[in-house]
Amino acid sequence: MKYPHWKKNGHLIHRDVAKSFYGRAIEEDDVVHHIDGNPRNFSKCNLIIMKKVDHEKLSIYMKNKKDVQYPKFKHWGYGKNKSTKT
Repeated sequence: MKYPHWKKNGHLIHRDVAKSFYGRAIEEDDVVHHIDGNPRNFSKCNLIIMKKVDHEKLSIYMKNKKDVQYPKFKHWGYGKNKSTKT
């Protein structure tokens, strides 16, 4: 997916918002996922930092699901101040 060109100081805004909210850097193997699927929604409660491999699994999961509801991220081991799996 190509992200909107909303950049601030050369950085993608959603990544800056997530870094600030979670209080940590975004590693090379991380992505910032938009929970509602809307790449224009930069709300901090709509963004989650997750590993690329988990994001790929989530994408496959969502494509195969008949309803459009997103899974609860606590089952994936993600949440506020817990941006890596446990």
